Amino acid sequence: MPQSLLDQIIEKADGVPLFIEELTNSMLSAPLRTRGTFERAAQPALLRVPDTLSDALMERLDRVAPSRRLAQIAAVIGREFSYDLLSAASQIDEHDMLSALSLLEQADIIYRVGISPFLRFAFKHALLRDAIYDSLLRSKRQQIHADIAAVLEHDFPELAENQPEVLAYHYQEAGNHQLAIRCWFKSGQGALAHSANVEAIANFRKALQVLDALPETPERTKQEIDIQLALGIPLIAVQGYASAETREAFSRARTLCLQLGDIPEYFQVLFGLWGHSWMCGKNDDALRMADEFLSRSRALSDPERLRVAHRVMGSTLLTIGDFQSSANHFEETIKLSISKGKQPLYNLYMVEPQAASLLLLSWDLWFLGYPDQSLSRVSEALALAQDLGHPYTVAFAHYMTSVVHLLRGDAARAFESAEKSFEMSQEQRFSLYVILSRISRGRAIGDLGRLGEARAEIALGIDEARRNGVGFMLPMMESWLADMHARGGENECALSIVEGALANIGDVTGRSWESELHRQRAQILVALNPSKLREAESHLMKSIEVARGQSAKSLELRAATSLAELWRTQGRANEARALLEPICRWFDEGVETADLRRAHDAQSALH
Repeated sequence: MPQSLLDQIIEKADGVPLFIEELTNSMLSAPLRTRGTFERAAQPALLRVPDTLSDALMERLDRVAPSRRLAQIAAVIGREFSYDLLSAASQIDEHDMLSALSLLEQADIIYRVGISPFLRFAFKHALLRDAIYDSLLRSKRQQIHADIAAVLEHDFPELAENQPEVLAYHYQEAGNHQLAIRCWFKSGQGALAHSANVEAIANFRKALQVLDALPETPERTKQEIDIQLALGIPLIAVQGYASAETREAFSRARTLCLQLGDIPEYFQVLFGLWGHSWMCGKNDDALRMADEFLSRSRALSDPERLRVAHRVMGSTLLTIGDFQSSANHFEETIKLSISKGKQPLYNLYMVEPQAASLLLLSWDLWFLGYPDQSLSRVSEALALAQDLGHPYTVAFAHYMTSVVHLLRGDAARAFESAEKSFEMSQEQRFSLYVILSRISRGRAIGDLGRLGEARAEIALGIDEARRNGVGFMLPMMESWLADMHARGGENECALSIVEGALANIGDVTGRSWESELHRQRAQILVALNPSKLREAESHLMKSIEVARGQSAKSLELRAATSLAELWRTQGRANEARALLEPICRWFDEGVETADLRRAHDAQSALH
């Protein structure tokens, strides 16, 4: 090939490898009419170098003109296509079909990708397929898409049933909006059923995109409500309750529900918006929505919605710090869940209400002074989650289990559970439990003695939580970070973290960890300045007061133990015994937990 042609190819290809290949092949393969026949070009000066990659690609197709129509139908099917579908869509007899396919293979336009169980082909390059596809007039493309959709429905029912997204694509490109929406929605639901959450989000969004082409009608509004609510569930899984995208889906659904009046889907809307507020640490908004959910459910005397309503209210009261009322609501959900034949609700409300209630009840029970019952309930919930085979619930259960072990002082088992949640959440892209299990894993690592690693892990998790708008139980996690700093002798840093957390404690952020923060502050103050005994004593008394107001026996035990130890150093053994003995006597379980062992050691030191 002369240098002049090479120069033109290099200039026009602009460094694009495929373009260079196509231009070169085009020049080498181009025929030249001579004395009534076609011969290979012997006079390069007479050849024209195509201006664009598309032109070069189409020149290749022009060299196999008899196969052009078949190639175009194949391009409408997609980058890859089966012989059977192409045959049914093209209506070409077998001999002509095989001949045309052979020409396309010889021209390096398609190649075989499999012969078992079906003969399949693919275009050599996606851009080649696109160029052939774009060569069709829009009206012709739409007709071929419609024909393919009809063939799929009629001749390939199993494919249409198992891969509705393929049908959806062809209906969408054919301009059949209603059927496209139906198929995209079905595909999203199928993906969701298999916990393919990213795929589900994509398919539901495609359904919404097609929906935009429909005129405003009550039917269209109802369709959008269904799609937005369906979209909200995988968004919770992947983006988290606290994400703006999750809130937008449920907010849009709420706006549409209000247009149609009092419809059942409003409960799902309430759940999504409640979850957003609760996970963001906005307990005032969460409590208002929990109240609305419960009152509406009671008005309808609907057991299904009451199962969710008590779970929602129990969750809110847990983070607020009303542990006994919270536990009562969770017990209601569990009781309502015993009946046979109940419909699973995790596809509507993210986690089965019974599983969520058992998991969150386990924390209430620890706070209320029942550490063994706490472990029993969380173990029951984990078994239920595994029986359901729902990955999100399993990740949730492993995380909650890790915290129960931390609260009981069993760092090794806490690490094991946190690691399971973290690994599963990373694999499944559950952003919330990647964050939360990272933090609980960090705390477990610290309790196992690796303080530097623990500080880094917890700090990273808290930073991710803040970036993602997560406020759920954040004071507890901040106190864990402070504890790691204090154990490493970094008491100024620890005190700063605790004081910052205490400053943010309130009815909005929740008071569930308030008692422990006061106790922690007292211990750090004494470590920094042993002369600050009176101030430390004041914080410990406040810690006990808050714990008693919440019936939080486990937190009261921690604070009473710390105050008794402080009084012992001041020679106030009688006061210390009078404080510690009643709370130790109250406990009739959990003797092997770290808190009760420490309390009994403190008692022994007083005799």
